[in-house]
Order: sequence, then C-alpha cells, then structure tokens
Amino acid sequence: VSVIVANLKSGFGTLWGTPVIRSLFIVGALMFFSFGLWNVLLLPFSIETLGATEFEYGLQEGLTSVGFVIGSFFMARFANRLAEPIWVIIGMVGMGAAGLVYGLSTSIPLAIVMVMLSGFFNSPTSVARAVLLQRATPRDMRGRVFSAYYVMRDVIFLLGMAAAGLADV
Repeated sequence: VSVIVANLKSGFGTLWGTPVIRSLFIVGALMFFSFGLWNVLLLPFSIETLGATEFEYGLQEGLTSVGFVIGSFFMARFANRLAEPIWVIIGMVGMGAAGLVYGLSTSIPLAIVMVMLSGFFNSPTSVARAVLLQRATPRDMRGRVFSAYYVMRDVIFLLGMAAAGLADV
C-alpha cells in the first residue's frame, strides 16, 4: 500500500507541476463530473420523461458506443488535421451540445441520435487527451501520472454520480 501511495503522490506531483497536464485535467474534470451526472440520469429521463421502453433505453446505451467507434475511425483519418487542444475543444463542445439537445428532446428517435452523437464527439476528446498526456509526461513518469490522472478522473466521475443522487434529497 505504501508503494502505491508513494507512486500516486509522485504522479500527482508531476500532474500538477506540468502546466499542459494540469490544464487538461482541470478542463477534463468538468467533463468527468458531467459524465457522472449523465450516467445516473439517463435511465430515469429515458423511461419516465421520454416514455422509452427498456429496449429503447438499451439502444441508447449501445449506440453511444457505436458513435464512439465511428468517431474513433474519424479520428484515425483526420486527427492530424488539427492540433490536439482543438480536438479536445471540438469534442467537449460537441458532447455538450448533444447533451443539451438530448435534455430538451421530446422523442425517443431524437434522443437516440443525440446519445450517438455524444459518443461520436467523445472520441476526439479521448484520443487528443491520450496523445497530450503521452507527449507532456516524462517517459519515466508515465505510469504514475496516468494512474494519478485516472484515479482522480474516477473520483470526480463518482462525485458527479453522487451529485445526481442528491437531487432526490
């Protein structure tokens, strides 16, 4: 346990000490929190507000992944056309817009298209984030920095889930 804690501390130190990684994390923290909210609220919104069947909810979940795969193919073809920070912005704006339209949707077909678009726009952010992390992290610190980054990502994701749960209180 002490070795794990020491490695996480070392990774956090590099994460916070490297401006590019720190900025990427701070911007990403908003997205991770939003993902936590989205994941908790998607089922009740689909079923209760949109009147979706369980099958239609399942389509939304599955087609989010299909959108991500299509977005990944898109990035394989076009990633070199823009700098990574621009792809992060495009992905976050695209996911945000898809989420807003989803929240305002009144029909299942529109909702399904929006979650698929959200998955599509998740790809540019994910690919660009991974590239930026790899390029900005010293080679000997990559494992520790990535571990610290993803531990904090998951904690913030859980905080978003908890915040959605607090809406009932």
